[in-house]
This record gives sequence, structure tokens and C-alpha cells, in this order.
Amino acid sequence: MKKIYVIKADGHRVLFDPNKVIRTCIRAGASRKEAKRIAKNTLNMIRNDFTTREIYKIVLSNISKIDRGNIIRHRYRLKEAIMKMGPAGFPFESFISQILSNYGYEVEGVRNKIHGKCGKHEIDVIAKLKDRRFMVECKYHHRRGIHTSLKTALYTHARFFSFSLLKTDTILDIGKVLSNPAIQKCQKKS
Repeated sequence: MKKIYVIKADGHRVLFDPNKVIRTCIRAGASRKEAKRIAKNTLNMIRNDFTTREIYKIVLSNISKIDRGNIIRHRYRLKEAIMKMGPAGFPFESFISQILSNYGYEVEGVRNKIHGKCGKHEIDVIAKLKDRRFMVECKYHHRRGIHTSLKTALYTHARFFSFSLLKTDTILDIGKVLSNPAIQKCQKKS
């Protein structure tokens, strides 16, 4: 297989991985056979230094060739659709609360202000499943190439810890960060 480098939305140049195309197509509803065909066709159409945005359009075009009802195409475009919710994060918080509700969580509040041990905090979503209460920090980005940093997880944990120090009804059992782009991986410093 030929080696092709692509330019990510954040500007980094990385080796193209057709397995990513296969995985995303399968998650969108394509069969493994269809996903492999889409990845192969995509690989034949791209060249060095294509952007991931250009590759996305090529994959979408290849999906359209096999997806008569557009179901796979719509699922594949979900990330793009979520990015169009913004620029503010409030609709994303409401969207997350609806998803949690659809999965059986009891949503107790969206954008609630609660007193912790170290001050007052806004909690994006508070949800309950069985006997456990979740504090959810929603991080929304409306442009490609922006990632949620480790700093977000750290301050969310600090806020969660602030609530755990209290012995009141506002006790939360689990803190989570939900983000529409990837959460940035720790990078080694050279």
C-alpha cells in the first residue's frame, strides 16, 4: 500500500490511515465490505498533502455511491451537523441532556449553579441513573482542529472534588467531560 500523508485540521501532517475510514463508515452503518470498498476508492482518489476536509468530502461522495437511502451519509455527517449548532455551547448542552434522557438517565438540571466547598459552580448537566448522580461538563467547539485540553478534565475534577467535600443533597457520584471533538491526548515534551 502506498504511503500518503494528509494535513489535519490543526495543521499537523500525518500518515493517512484507511482503517479510520473503515471504522467511521462502519459506525455510520456501512457493512464491513462496503466500508472497505469506500476506503479503497478513497485511497485511489487522494494524493499527498490532501486535507482531512478534502478526504471527508471524497469519503462522503463514495458513501453516496452505495447509500441509496442516505442513512449512512447522514450518520457520517453527524459531527459536521453538531458543529453547526454553535458558536455558543448552550444548544450542545441541551442536546447532551436529551441524549442522556433517551438512554434512561433522569436529567435533573441543565446549566445549574450549585455551591461547592470552594465556591459556586455552573454544572452543564446533572443526571441520575439508578442511584448514581453524574456531573457532566460539556465542551463544544464549532470549528475543526480544536481539541478539548487536559486542563478541562483537571478543572472538572477539581469542581467535582469541591462538591464531594460537602455532606449535602448536592453530592455527585461521578464527574464526566463530554466533548464534540476529541479530547487532546497528553503529548510528550521533547
